[in-house]
Amino acid sequence: MLKRILIAFVVAIVFAIFIYFLLSERKIEEKEISFIPGDTTLLFNGSFDIGRGKNPVGWKYSGLKSEKIKNQWLDSSGINNSKCLAIFSEEEPMFWNHWFQEIKNPPANKWVKLTGFLKTENVNGQAYFSINAWKDEKTPLLQEHRGHIDGTKDWTEISFEVPIPESSKTIVVNAGLWGTGKAYFDNLSLTITQPPPLENNPVIKNPGFEDGLNYWKETCFPDEKVSFSVSSTEKKMGMFSAVITCSRPIEPPNFSSLNQLVIPTFFKGKNKIQLTAWMKTKDVSNYALIAVLFLNPDRGKYVFSTERLTGDTDWSLIHLETDIPKGTTAIYPHLGLVGGGTVWIDEVALISF
Repeated sequence: MLKRILIAFVVAIVFAIFIYFLLSERKIEEKEISFIPGDTTLLFNGSFDIGRGKNPVGWKYSGLKSEKIKNQWLDSSGINNSKCLAIFSEEEPMFWNHWFQEIKNPPANKWVKLTGFLKTENVNGQAYFSINAWKDEKTPLLQEHRGHIDGTKDWTEISFEVPIPESSKTIVVNAGLWGTGKAYFDNLSLTITQPPPLENNPVIKNPGFEDGLNYWKETCFPDEKVSFSVSSTEKKMGMFSAVITCSRPIEPPNFSSLNQLVIPTFFKGKNKIQLTAWMKTKDVSNYALIAVLFLNPDRGKYVFSTERLTGDTDWSLIHLETDIPKGTTAIYPHLGLVGGGTVWIDEVALISF
């Protein structure tokens, strides 16, 4: 009898330990990341070393459910044969797929710096990192993408800085792939940093596309066949211009564009902005134009230029002047194409007054 009691006691202890570790691991897997005042590092498990099964702790995956798309947590494919995240896609038309981490209660009115490494194999589209700030699930306050790496490239460091708007309740860091191919992600970090000096921080970065499409984010509808590139043969000034070509437009036609974030300090205390860009078109079925997206805690607002180009045109300077809505947290100048055809873009400028 005593022996049976001892065996039952040992079994109960072992079972209790098993349940404890099972619940502990589940709790770790479901870890909610929140900013703690005084922290300088916001991202958790950016090297992806911690985890169990197929999931690194603190990271989730979002994307199209398809047998042609695989989200991977790999053991030895990272820098120095370390663990890393990856997305493999053979799905067409192109879709946005990404690993992400949410950070609650971020440090408002602070600048943060995201650094990470990307590697690509036969990517048709782009691999990227991004930071999004949200007031709530339906109200974006800031959206910034960087990387835009395609083709086959070895590990490349990507680093950029953004301000966190005052009303932000959550920020989301994404490591993603838009298109087909293989993308690998490693060694991500997000830290609080000092705001850049205004005198060293031009309003529009890379306005003449002399640095390729660096600083510019590409936006288009997945079902369209759109390419973004630079041209050395068609340009208004300098050595290059940007080129957007849509060879398979949809109905109703969509707005394919290049855009970038303008820091809030630029328009603080200002009432109006004026956006200008030189454009040239060929075989444009609808029109080429410029636009501005304003984000604020209440809603986003697009303003489109009334000056537009269609068909075949030579270089023309397109203007857009508009009021800055009250409470604006971010401004995104857009340069783009509605429908099919080709537009060349050069010498972008933005002023506030």
